[in-house]
Amino acid sequence: MKRSDLVRRAAIATQQHARFPVGEVSTTRSALERLDALGLKPSHLIACHQAGDWGDVDDADRAMNEESLHEEQRFFSSYEIKAERFWVLTTADRSRTTVFLPGDTVPDLPPVDSSPAQKRERSSLTRKQATPHAAVPSVTAH
Repeated sequence: MKRSDLVRRAAIATQQHARFPVGEVSTTRSALERLDALGLKPSHLIACHQAGDWGDVDDADRAMNEESLHEEQRFFSSYEIKAERFWVLTTADRSRTTVFLPGDTVPDLPPVDSSPAQKRERSSLTRKQATPHAAVPSVTAH
C-alpha cells in the first residue's frame, strides 16, 4: 500500500462512526520511528482500525474482528506500507490499543492468534518498550 492510500483511507475512516472504543493508545518506539520515516502517524492506522478497515488480515482474523463487535474478543489489524508491516491490536476489554511491528513484543499485550505465517513471525518476537500516545486522538462517533 502506498502512503497516500493509507492517508486517504484514514481520512475516510475519520468521517465514519467508530465501530468500537480503543481505550489508551500506545505505539512501540520502533513502530513510531518507522511511521515517522514514512511520513505517517499512529493516528492514521488507529482511524482505519477503529472504523473496521482491518487492512491486510486473513479471512480468519477478519471474521474474528467482525465477531468481536458483538463479543468480548480482541481486534487485530495489519497494514503493509511500502514493504513495512504494522500491526494494531485492541484488547478484548477495549482498554488498550497498541500499534507495533511484527518484531515487537509489547508488555502485557495478549497474543494475537492469526495466520500461520504471522504466528511464525511472532514466535521470534523481542521485547521493546511501548510508549503511551496521549496525543494521538481516537476517532469518535459523531
